[in-house]
Amino acid sequence: MEVVLEKENSWFMPMKLITEPGERNDKYLDFISEQLGNGIGDKNAPNAPKNIEAYTYIPDTVVIKGVKCKVTEIATGAFAENKKLTNVTIGKYVTKIGKQAFYKSAKLKKVTIKSTGVKSIGSKAFQGIYKKAVIKTPKSKKSAYKKLLKNKMAKSVKVK
Repeated sequence: MEVVLEKENSWFMPMKLITEPGERNDKYLDFISEQLGNGIGDKNAPNAPKNIEAYTYIPDTVVIKGVKCKVTEIATGAFAENKKLTNVTIGKYVTKIGKQAFYKSAKLKKVTIKSTGVKSIGSKAFQGIYKKAVIKTPKSKKSAYKKLLKNKMAKSVKVK
């Protein structure tokens, strides 16, 4: 079974207050710790955002009604015009990034694509993100992803 990430208000979005223990929350907190070194709001971590809402992790899999499903697609406009998003990590099973998925998310500075199977990136998927943003890709897919990303982001955005 496969899942399409529809909109940013789904449970994939970062939670400001994580109060209930559970596997999903534990994995999310582990991801945040890995990304920030526990630097949220830390004066000793000047590049860390002031709140957890700036980071989004699109997981590899989700469990729906007891069935483990791969997250394979980010829907059209899923994170469009997000005013807080600065970093996003895209899971390893994503094969399609929809049109305008991150359109005009002007503070988005870092995108990490873990998937080696992205086959389609919709028009304007990354248009309007931070002008000097960096999109990190698996080394083996850098050339192919550069082609897929052409004309779908500002020319000043770097693909690494």
